[in-house]
Amino acid sequence: EQRFVIKMKALLPWMAKNFTPNYYQLAKDQQSIHMVTICFSHYCELAIWALEKGGHKVVEHDYAPGQHVLPALRIRVCNGEKHFSQSSRMIGVKEREILDNIGNDSLPEEEKIKCKRRDAAARATAVPVAVLPDGRVLTDSWELAEYSGLQPISPDLKNILDNELGPLSRQAVYSIILKPENLPYFHKLCTANRHWFVRLLWALFLGNFVVKSMIKLFNPFNESAVSKCKASLKQTFDKLDEIVANRPGTYLLGDELSLADIALASLAAPILLPPLYCGGKFNSRFQEIYLSDSQAKMEIDKWRGTVTGQYVMKMYAEHR
Repeated sequence: EQRFVIKMKALLPWMAKNFTPNYYQLAKDQQSIHMVTICFSHYCELAIWALEKGGHKVVEHDYAPGQHVLPALRIRVCNGEKHFSQSSRMIGVKEREILDNIGNDSLPEEEKIKCKRRDAAARATAVPVAVLPDGRVLTDSWELAEYSGLQPISPDLKNILDNELGPLSRQAVYSIILKPENLPYFHKLCTANRHWFVRLLWALFLGNFVVKSMIKLFNPFNESAVSKCKASLKQTFDKLDEIVANRPGTYLLGDELSLADIALASLAAPILLPPLYCGGKFNSRFQEIYLSDSQAKMEIDKWRGTVTGQYVMKMYAEHR
Protein backbone atom coordinates (compact mmCIF):
# COMPACT_ATOMS: atom_id res chain seq x y z
CA GLU A 1 0.00 0.00 0.00
CA GLN A 2 2.81 2.41 0.89
CA ARG A 3 4.56 1.69 -2.44
CA PHE A 4 1.31 2.37 -4.30
CA VAL A 5 0.92 5.74 -2.53
CA ILE A 6 4.52 6.69 -3.41
CA LYS A 7 3.99 5.74 -7.06
CA MET A 8 0.74 7.73 -7.23
CA LYS A 9 2.42 10.80 -5.72
CA ALA A 10 4.98 10.64 -8.53
CA LEU A 11 2.39 9.87 -11.21
CA LEU A 12 -0.19 12.57 -10.43
CA PRO A 13 2.02 15.59 -11.29
CA TRP A 14 3.00 13.89 -14.57
CA MET A 15 -0.65 13.27 -15.39
CA ALA A 16 -1.52 16.85 -14.45
CA LYS A 17 1.14 18.23 -16.76
CA ASN A 18 0.23 16.01 -19.70
CA PHE A 19 -3.56 15.76 -19.47
CA THR A 20 -4.74 19.20 -18.35
CA PRO A 21 -4.57 22.62 -20.05
CA ASN A 22 -1.55 24.87 -19.67
CA TYR A 23 -3.24 27.57 -17.62
CA TYR A 24 -0.08 29.68 -17.60
CA GLN A 25 -0.10 29.93 -21.39
CA LEU A 26 -3.85 30.53 -21.51
CA ALA A 27 -3.60 33.39 -19.01
CA LYS A 28 -0.78 34.97 -21.00
CA ASP A 29 -2.41 34.54 -24.42
CA GLN A 30 -5.85 35.74 -23.31
CA GLN A 31 -4.61 38.39 -20.86
CA SER A 32 -7.06 37.21 -18.24
CA ILE A 33 -7.06 35.46 -14.89
CA HIS A 34 -7.49 31.70 -15.29
CA MET A 35 -8.87 30.08 -12.15
CA VAL A 36 -9.39 26.42 -11.25
CA THR A 37 -12.38 25.88 -8.97
CA ILE A 38 -14.78 23.36 -7.53
CA CYS A 39 -17.94 24.50 -9.22
CA PHE A 40 -20.09 25.02 -6.11
CA SER A 41 -17.40 25.85 -3.53
CA HIS A 42 -18.13 28.85 -1.31
CA TYR A 43 -14.42 29.74 -1.12
CA CYS A 44 -14.29 29.78 -4.92
CA GLU A 45 -17.46 31.89 -4.92
CA LEU A 46 -15.67 34.42 -2.71
CA ALA A 47 -12.74 34.73 -5.11
CA ILE A 48 -14.82 34.97 -8.29
CA TRP A 49 -17.39 37.42 -6.92
CA ALA A 50 -14.71 39.73 -5.49
CA LEU A 51 -12.64 39.73 -8.69
CA GLU A 52 -15.68 40.39 -10.88
CA LYS A 53 -16.76 43.27 -8.61
CA GLY A 54 -13.21 44.61 -8.88
CA GLY A 55 -13.52 44.69 -12.67
CA HIS A 56 -11.18 41.81 -13.47
CA LYS A 57 -11.65 39.39 -16.36
CA VAL A 58 -11.84 35.87 -14.96
CA VAL A 59 -11.98 32.60 -16.88
CA GLU A 60 -13.24 29.87 -14.57
CA HIS A 61 -12.29 26.22 -15.10
CA ASP A 62 -14.84 24.58 -12.81
CA TYR A 63 -14.78 20.95 -11.74
CA ALA A 64 -16.65 18.65 -9.39
CA PRO A 65 -14.88 17.40 -6.24
CA GLY A 66 -12.25 14.85 -7.21
CA GLN A 67 -12.16 16.06 -10.81
CA HIS A 68 -10.32 19.19 -9.66
CA VAL A 69 -7.19 17.40 -8.41
CA LEU A 70 -5.15 17.24 -11.64
CA PRO A 71 -6.01 20.80 -12.77
CA ALA A 72 -5.09 22.16 -9.33
CA LEU A 73 -1.78 20.27 -9.38
CA ARG A 74 -1.09 21.61 -12.90
CA ILE A 75 -0.90 25.12 -11.48
CA ARG A 76 0.49 24.38 -8.04
CA VAL A 77 3.41 22.02 -8.72
CA CYS A 78 3.99 21.55 -12.46
CA ASN A 79 5.66 24.78 -13.49
CA GLY A 80 8.98 24.60 -11.66
CA GLU A 81 7.74 26.04 -8.35
CA LYS A 82 5.38 24.94 -5.60
CA HIS A 83 2.41 27.15 -4.81
CA PHE A 84 0.62 25.60 -1.83
CA SER A 85 -2.57 27.05 -0.38
CA GLN A 86 -2.47 28.83 2.96
CA SER A 87 -6.25 28.63 3.47
CA SER A 88 -9.44 27.44 1.72
CA ARG A 89 -8.27 23.83 1.72
CA MET A 90 -10.69 20.99 2.37
CA ILE A 91 -10.06 19.70 5.87
CA GLY A 92 -12.02 17.10 7.78
CA VAL A 93 -13.55 17.29 11.24
CA LYS A 94 -10.99 14.93 12.79
CA GLU A 95 -8.02 16.60 11.09
CA ARG A 96 -9.15 20.05 12.24
CA GLU A 97 -9.34 18.87 15.85
CA ILE A 98 -5.86 17.33 15.64
CA LEU A 99 -4.32 20.39 13.97
CA ASP A 100 -5.91 22.64 16.57
CA ASN A 101 -4.26 20.52 19.28
CA ILE A 102 -1.03 19.63 17.49
CA GLY A 103 1.07 20.70 20.49
CA ASN A 104 -0.84 18.43 22.85
CA ASP A 105 1.54 15.74 24.11
CA SER A 106 -1.32 13.29 24.67
CA LEU A 107 -1.88 12.93 20.91
CA PRO A 108 -0.03 9.93 19.40
CA GLU A 109 2.96 11.05 17.34
CA GLU A 110 1.97 8.77 14.47
CA GLU A 111 -1.46 10.45 14.29
CA LYS A 112 0.15 13.90 14.21
CA ILE A 113 2.44 12.87 11.33
CA LYS A 114 -0.43 11.38 9.32
CA CYS A 115 -2.52 14.49 9.86
CA LYS A 116 0.31 16.79 8.74
CA ARG A 117 0.76 14.71 5.58
CA ARG A 118 -2.96 14.88 4.80
CA ASP A 119 -2.91 18.61 5.41
CA ALA A 120 0.03 19.05 3.02
CA ALA A 121 -1.80 17.01 0.36
CA ALA A 122 -4.90 19.16 0.86
CA ARG A 123 -2.84 22.33 0.39
CA ALA A 124 -1.41 20.94 -2.87
CA THR A 125 -4.83 20.29 -4.40
CA ALA A 126 -6.92 23.06 -2.78
CA VAL A 127 -9.02 25.39 -4.87
CA PRO A 128 -9.36 28.11 -5.90
CA VAL A 129 -5.97 28.65 -7.43
CA ALA A 130 -5.32 31.00 -10.34
CA VAL A 131 -2.72 32.21 -12.79
CA LEU A 132 -2.41 35.89 -13.69
CA PRO A 133 -1.47 37.07 -17.21
CA ASP A 134 2.08 37.82 -16.00
CA GLY A 135 2.52 34.23 -14.74
CA ARG A 136 2.09 34.91 -11.06
CA VAL A 137 0.05 32.41 -9.05
CA LEU A 138 -2.52 33.41 -6.45
CA THR A 139 -2.79 30.42 -4.18
CA ASP A 140 -6.10 30.71 -2.36
CA SER A 141 -9.42 32.54 -2.09
CA TRP A 142 -8.11 35.31 0.14
CA GLU A 143 -5.14 36.14 -2.10
CA LEU A 144 -7.51 36.26 -5.05
CA ALA A 145 -10.14 38.31 -3.22
CA GLU A 146 -7.56 40.80 -1.97
CA TYR A 147 -6.19 41.14 -5.51
CA SER A 148 -9.63 42.45 -6.52
CA GLY A 149 -8.79 45.92 -5.25
CA LEU A 150 -11.94 46.18 -3.14
CA GLN A 151 -11.80 47.84 0.25
CA PRO A 152 -10.03 45.25 2.44
CA ILE A 153 -11.41 43.22 5.30
CA SER A 154 -10.21 43.57 8.91
CA PRO A 155 -8.00 40.77 10.29
CA ASP A 156 -10.47 40.04 13.10
CA LEU A 157 -13.44 39.58 10.78
CA LYS A 158 -11.34 37.61 8.31
CA ASN A 159 -10.36 35.23 11.12
CA ILE A 160 -14.01 34.62 12.04
CA LEU A 161 -15.01 34.03 8.43
CA ASP A 162 -12.04 31.86 7.42
CA ASN A 163 -11.61 29.75 10.55
CA GLU A 164 -15.20 29.54 11.77
CA LEU A 165 -17.92 30.42 9.28
CA GLY A 166 -16.38 28.88 6.16
CA PRO A 167 -15.54 25.43 7.59
CA LEU A 168 -18.69 25.20 9.72
CA SER A 169 -21.14 26.18 6.97
CA ARG A 170 -19.49 23.62 4.69
CA GLN A 171 -19.74 20.86 7.29
CA ALA A 172 -23.37 21.79 8.02
CA VAL A 173 -24.48 21.71 4.40
CA TYR A 174 -22.71 18.40 3.72
CA SER A 175 -24.62 16.89 6.65
CA ILE A 176 -27.69 17.67 4.51
CA ILE A 177 -26.39 16.85 1.04
CA LEU A 178 -24.83 13.52 2.02
CA LYS A 179 -28.06 12.07 3.37
CA PRO A 180 -28.88 8.93 1.33
CA GLU A 181 -32.13 10.47 0.08
CA ASN A 182 -30.27 13.57 -1.16
CA LEU A 183 -27.36 11.80 -2.88
CA PRO A 184 -29.12 11.70 -6.29
CA TYR A 185 -29.21 15.52 -6.20
CA PHE A 186 -25.52 15.64 -5.28
CA HIS A 187 -24.62 13.38 -8.21
CA LYS A 188 -26.67 15.59 -10.55
CA LEU A 189 -24.89 18.64 -9.14
CA CYS A 190 -21.49 17.12 -9.91
CA THR A 191 -22.26 15.83 -13.40
CA ALA A 192 -24.52 18.51 -14.89
CA ASN A 193 -23.20 19.83 -18.21
CA ARG A 194 -20.11 17.59 -18.04
CA HIS A 195 -18.50 15.68 -20.90
CA TRP A 196 -19.98 12.20 -21.37
CA PHE A 197 -16.69 10.58 -20.39
CA VAL A 198 -16.62 12.47 -17.09
CA ARG A 199 -20.20 11.38 -16.39
CA LEU A 200 -19.22 7.78 -17.19
CA LEU A 201 -16.26 7.87 -14.78
CA TRP A 202 -18.47 9.42 -12.13
CA ALA A 203 -21.07 6.66 -12.54
CA LEU A 204 -18.49 3.85 -12.59
CA PHE A 205 -16.40 4.77 -9.55
CA LEU A 206 -15.54 8.44 -9.03
CA GLY A 207 -18.93 9.41 -7.61
CA ASN A 208 -18.90 6.72 -4.94
CA PHE A 209 -15.26 7.47 -4.12
CA VAL A 210 -16.01 11.18 -3.62
CA VAL A 211 -19.08 10.46 -1.47
CA LYS A 212 -17.13 8.04 0.74
CA SER A 213 -14.32 10.60 1.07
CA MET A 214 -16.79 13.35 2.02
CA ILE A 215 -18.46 11.13 4.60
CA LYS A 216 -15.06 10.37 6.12
CA LEU A 217 -14.19 14.08 6.19
CA PHE A 218 -17.40 15.52 7.59
CA ASN A 219 -18.99 12.75 9.72
CA PRO A 220 -22.51 13.63 8.52
CA PHE A 221 -24.08 10.60 10.25
CA ASN A 222 -22.35 11.19 13.58
CA GLU A 223 -24.99 12.95 15.68
CA SER A 224 -22.41 14.26 18.12
CA ALA A 225 -20.27 15.80 15.35
CA VAL A 226 -23.29 17.36 13.62
CA SER A 227 -24.67 18.76 16.90
CA LYS A 228 -21.28 20.21 17.77
CA CYS A 229 -21.06 21.80 14.30
CA LYS A 230 -24.50 23.39 14.62
CA ALA A 231 -23.76 24.69 18.12
CA SER A 232 -20.48 26.23 16.95
CA LEU A 233 -22.19 27.70 13.88
CA LYS A 234 -24.84 29.25 16.14
CA GLN A 235 -22.10 30.92 18.21
CA THR A 236 -20.48 32.22 15.02
CA PHE A 237 -23.79 33.58 13.71
CA ASP A 238 -24.38 35.29 17.07
CA LYS A 239 -21.06 37.11 16.72
CA LEU A 240 -21.79 38.04 13.12
CA ASP A 241 -25.34 39.16 13.98
CA GLU A 242 -23.85 41.72 16.34
CA ILE A 243 -21.37 42.93 13.72
CA VAL A 244 -24.06 43.23 11.06
CA ALA A 245 -26.57 44.91 13.38
CA ASN A 246 -24.01 47.52 14.45
CA ARG A 247 -22.56 48.27 11.00
CA PRO A 248 -21.82 51.98 10.43
CA GLY A 249 -23.84 52.32 7.24
CA THR A 250 -25.61 50.37 4.53
CA TYR A 251 -22.70 47.93 4.37
CA LEU A 252 -20.27 46.48 6.89
CA LEU A 253 -17.69 49.22 6.41
CA GLY A 254 -19.95 52.13 5.61
CA ASP A 255 -21.82 53.16 2.48
CA GLU A 256 -19.73 51.23 -0.05
CA LEU A 257 -19.71 47.51 -0.81
CA SER A 258 -16.42 46.01 0.34
CA LEU A 259 -14.58 42.71 0.46
CA ALA A 260 -16.00 42.19 3.96
CA ASP A 261 -19.57 42.08 2.58
CA ILE A 262 -18.71 39.70 -0.23
CA ALA A 263 -16.68 37.41 2.05
CA LEU A 264 -19.44 37.23 4.66
CA ALA A 265 -22.09 36.52 2.02
CA SER A 266 -20.02 33.90 0.17
CA LEU A 267 -18.93 31.93 3.21
CA ALA A 268 -22.40 31.91 4.77
CA ALA A 269 -24.10 30.97 1.49
CA PRO A 270 -23.89 27.13 1.74
CA ILE A 271 -26.25 27.04 4.71
CA LEU A 272 -28.54 29.77 3.30
CA LEU A 273 -28.63 28.76 -0.39
CA PRO A 274 -29.43 32.17 -1.93
CA PRO A 275 -30.90 31.77 -5.45
CA LEU A 276 -27.90 33.57 -6.98
CA TYR A 277 -25.23 31.57 -5.14
CA CYS A 278 -22.52 30.75 -7.71
CA GLY A 279 -24.28 33.11 -10.10
CA GLY A 280 -27.44 31.00 -9.91
CA LYS A 281 -25.90 28.12 -11.90
CA PHE A 282 -27.03 25.47 -9.43
CA ASN A 283 -30.17 27.01 -7.98
CA SER A 284 -32.49 24.41 -9.51
CA ARG A 285 -30.47 21.58 -7.94
CA PHE A 286 -30.34 23.25 -4.53
CA GLN A 287 -34.05 23.97 -4.73
CA GLU A 288 -34.73 20.27 -5.26
CA ILE A 289 -33.07 19.51 -1.93
CA TYR A 290 -34.70 22.48 -0.20
CA LEU A 291 -38.21 21.50 -1.32
CA SER A 292 -37.92 17.73 -0.90
CA ASP A 293 -36.15 17.58 2.49
CA SER A 294 -38.43 19.15 5.12
CA GLN A 295 -35.78 18.90 7.83
CA ALA A 296 -33.23 20.67 5.63
CA LYS A 297 -35.77 23.35 4.73
CA MET A 298 -36.44 24.01 8.41
CA GLU A 299 -32.70 24.25 9.11
CA ILE A 300 -32.01 26.58 6.19
CA ASP A 301 -35.02 28.79 7.03
CA LYS A 302 -33.72 29.09 10.59
CA TRP A 303 -30.37 30.46 9.40
CA ARG A 304 -32.08 32.70 6.85
CA GLY A 305 -34.11 34.25 9.66
CA THR A 306 -31.07 35.51 11.56
CA VAL A 307 -29.77 39.07 11.22
CA THR A 308 -26.79 37.74 9.28
CA GLY A 309 -28.94 35.49 7.13
CA GLN A 310 -31.22 38.34 6.12
CA TYR A 311 -28.22 40.54 5.32
CA VAL A 312 -26.58 37.85 3.18
CA MET A 313 -29.78 37.19 1.23
CA LYS A 314 -30.00 40.94 0.57
CA MET A 315 -26.38 41.08 -0.62
CA TYR A 316 -27.02 38.29 -3.10
CA ALA A 317 -30.27 39.77 -4.36
CA GLU A 318 -28.75 43.22 -4.91
CA HIS A 319 -25.10 42.59 -5.81
CA ARG A 320 -24.62 39.11 -7.27
